[in-house]
Amino acid sequence: MNKVFEKVMIRKMELKNRLMMSAMVTNFSTKEGEVTDRLIAYHTERAKGGVGLIETEASYVHPSGKGYVNQLGIYKDDLIPGLKKLANSVHASGAKMMSQLHHAGRRTSTAMTGYEVVAPSAIACFQGDAPPKGMIIADQSGGTLPKELSQEEIHQFVGYFAQAAQRAREAGFDAVSIHAAHGYLVGSFLSPFTNKRQDAYGRDREGRCRFLLEIIRAVRKEIGELPIYVKISGDEFVSGGLSLVDTREIAPLVEEAGADAIIVSAGTVGQSEEIFPIDKPTYTFLRTLPMYTPRGSYLSLAQGIKEKVRIPVIAVGRINIPSLVREVVEQNKADLVALGRALLVDPSFPNKMERGEEKGIRTCIACNQGCLENLFHQRSITCSINPVTGRENELKIEPTKTLKKIVVIGGGPAGTEAARILSLRGHNVSLVEAGDQLGGQVRLACKAPHREEIENYLHFLLTQIEKLPVKIILKTKMNASLLQDLSPDMIILATGAKPWIPPFVQAQADGILTAEEILKQGKNVGEAVIVAGGGLVGCEVAELLGEQGKRVTLVEMLNDIIPDEFSDTKKYFENVMAKYHIRVLTGSVIKQITKGTMIIKNSQGKEESLRADTIVLALGYVSDPDTRREIPSNLGCKVFEIGDCVKPRKIIDAVLEAYQLAMSI
Repeated sequence: MNKVFEKVMIRKMELKNRLMMSAMVTNFSTKEGEVTDRLIAYHTERAKGGVGLIETEASYVHPSGKGYVNQLGIYKDDLIPGLKKLANSVHASGAKMMSQLHHAGRRTSTAMTGYEVVAPSAIACFQGDAPPKGMIIADQSGGTLPKELSQEEIHQFVGYFAQAAQRAREAGFDAVSIHAAHGYLVGSFLSPFTNKRQDAYGRDREGRCRFLLEIIRAVRKEIGELPIYVKISGDEFVSGGLSLVDTREIAPLVEEAGADAIIVSAGTVGQSEEIFPIDKPTYTFLRTLPMYTPRGSYLSLAQGIKEKVRIPVIAVGRINIPSLVREVVEQNKADLVALGRALLVDPSFPNKMERGEEKGIRTCIACNQGCLENLFHQRSITCSINPVTGRENELKIEPTKTLKKIVVIGGGPAGTEAARILSLRGHNVSLVEAGDQLGGQVRLACKAPHREEIENYLHFLLTQIEKLPVKIILKTKMNASLLQDLSPDMIILATGAKPWIPPFVQAQADGILTAEEILKQGKNVGEAVIVAGGGLVGCEVAELLGEQGKRVTLVEMLNDIIPDEFSDTKKYFENVMAKYHIRVLTGSVIKQITKGTMIIKNSQGKEESLRADTIVLALGYVSDPDTRREIPSNLGCKVFEIGDCVKPRKIIDAVLEAYQLAMSI
């Protein structure tokens, strides 16, 4: 038997396999932290999917520790009935349940909690830098200055954790975990970056560990033989913070205090001196581990901790494919694997892996659009390529009661997803694509550097649609004759969008190309290149050209590049610009483009002439308003539009629109 699916004992808790679901805040609870039916349905679906242990999202042990609007709470006895209902549902679906005990510390605000912000030392979370876009804090310019906890208050907080653990035991949970990572309260005590105390709870490693060790011992008294997990940052990736050298010394102390397992994550917040390894191919300092970071980014940290303890060590961080799971377990790099976003995308990942149906797994592309980006904007999470996540009670695929003939025009992500769901529900579906392959913008997006993960979603769409009785018509543009022949009851337009080209530019002129032409066709460019547009596509093309050794200038009208993207994506591309010495001109308005020349009005309001061998246009996309007019009026059928042909947006919007429409028909 595959070692991944062997039973394993953690203290006296038997797990059916070595896979657990990592804690991920969902914002599915009430504002008071109560369990909702939505939260239960979400966790139950993952339990049915075969994971051995489910860890709840961070559950705040005291109201002052709430970090998100609708975060799960475990701070009062009134919450126990809801937690019991959650645990019972997970148990009935075949998994064990663990409560993650959490306090946000300086990573919250009085505006969020109504309480004073507390920390080991009076150090603001964001030291002179703006917080992540959408983060609700009291002072958007630099963060809330926390109060330094007194020793008497520290003892009270130890009690809050112990009382929360007792509630978890009473609710029927099988284990508890203590969140001591990522710069939250317990983790900030451990780190010399955030703990500047000179008393018994600071000063040296022993002092900085004291708070966590006291929590472990207090929790043990309350829960008896239930296992205690501890989550730590193996490396904080910040100057003056914890490194693996430090955490290899901390881990044995955690074990000695009574912990039964250690989950090894990484990173913190509020870096004043970020580590930008521009001379290295990996970017592990990006806490949210977007697709630009390598899979298994934190494995070396888990291995380093495992060498120092006897208790099980759990690896986490961009582990999204079965072969990597097997590598971790079979090569003894860690004892268990925590799957996070991989289970948002495909709750049945464990079952499919155990049954040998790995080709049917919908793989996480680490885009962060539906999960972390939503969370950092204080919205409920979902998944950009699995819209059912967080909507388990709402989007159940059920057979249609009225079979219809439906023609979907456009084989990009919106069109293909719509065709897939419609066919699963029993409709007669034809999918028409003008190109010679399905995929649309997904096929194009995975051509950019370090965006290979997107190809996983393309593979999923193609393999799933091939299994269904969908009539696929390639190399065919929508036309009246075709529609008359197909005689549909309904037409869904998913024709996407096209690159926007300013009216004063001839796209076909020598030396002027679109970003699509660079990515799709790999057209040759000269040594000096100007990329017009500092959005995501423009930055990706600039990186591609930088890798090729071109001299690149990036021109953006706004005062910042990729202003609408997630903070870690922005950090990544700032690094790219530095690594390849790309000249970035923000606040610059393009006035004219001719062969080899671009005239701009720069950020100082002066006209400047830029010369290049090639100019690449990455100025966004526009929908084609004429598409709907091409449908013959005498067909007499309903017409719907989804995806970029409505308005150019992100993949999360296209897939959700497709799914919701397909479910409504």
